[in-house]
Amino acid sequence: MAWIYDFLPTRRFPDLCLNVYFSENHSEYDFITVNGGLYSLFTDYAAQISPEDKKEYQEYARMCRTNLETSLSNLPLHLPASADVIVALLFGTFHAVEISKPSLAWTLASKASELCQTLGYHRVECLKNTKDDGKPRVRGMHWHQFLFWNVYYIDKSLSLRLGRASTIPDWHITMPEPSLEDPLEDPLLPYYVLWIHTAKCQGKIYEMLYSPDSMAQPYHVRQTRVHELVSMLHDVETRTQEANAKWGDRAREMVEGAFVDFCLISDSVLRLSMLTMVYRAAPRAEGSPTTFSPECIKAARAALEKHQECVSVMRKSHDVYFATYIHWLAS
Repeated sequence: MAWIYDFLPTRRFPDLCLNVYFSENHSEYDFITVNGGLYSLFTDYAAQISPEDKKEYQEYARMCRTNLETSLSNLPLHLPASADVIVALLFGTFHAVEISKPSLAWTLASKASELCQTLGYHRVECLKNTKDDGKPRVRGMHWHQFLFWNVYYIDKSLSLRLGRASTIPDWHITMPEPSLEDPLEDPLLPYYVLWIHTAKCQGKIYEMLYSPDSMAQPYHVRQTRVHELVSMLHDVETRTQEANAKWGDRAREMVEGAFVDFCLISDSVLRLSMLTMVYRAAPRAEGSPTTFSPECIKAARAALEKHQECVSVMRKSHDVYFATYIHWLAS
């Protein structure tokens, strides 16, 4: 549930809830944010309490979900460019993924991307003269930087899943990634940066291997791209191991150990699945009797083995993370 407060650093969540439900002056975007946040909270609590109380929390969650989905369906085509609207769109995007509606998630994420770029959140100039601008910092990042990289992550992820061109070209970005210079107060920040790198790989896989133009490239071009992407994924894996060695214990002190284990193993499943996709797109060598290369088969087997390991971790947590895993990784 901590992620809710990451997206609401400028005001306390209870105050926002009171403003929405006991005032007529709230915006439709705050209404979306509140119901998205409450839906997540009630759902999380329902998974942790006694069966006697679970039904009540599930009913609260159902009500908030109905409010959220109704508000999202009534959003106009033109939205004002503001951070509050981007937050509401991100809540809507996350929810759309959770209910297996990736096309809706893409629509909302694309609008969030448009607003981010309209406001200049993708440019380094956005960070200049921000020391005393009153904006909060989230996990060591300026608020605008935090919002942009969250939009970037979901955009690249959905790009590969749906086979659509990213709305944020990497060459259009000058916003720096979060700094990992010591001293580092938040041990979760290195993993956040790794998610950004993973998202970049997802965007590259579609652009370089699965887009219509890439499919028409000659053998040597596609083979070179496969080698480049394999190298990128191996680099992310190496950095992940380094982060685990340096920050893993501190991360478990801040967050429940089972959740950290789930995130680390599910991330491995994702990277191995991406590696399989890269090898799958490699052009078949002339005269080869098989469709899949040995490297592709090896990566696929490793992904399945890691998937089984992740299932074991989820069972220890009474399948609390199962739906999240299926909707974000396995679908």
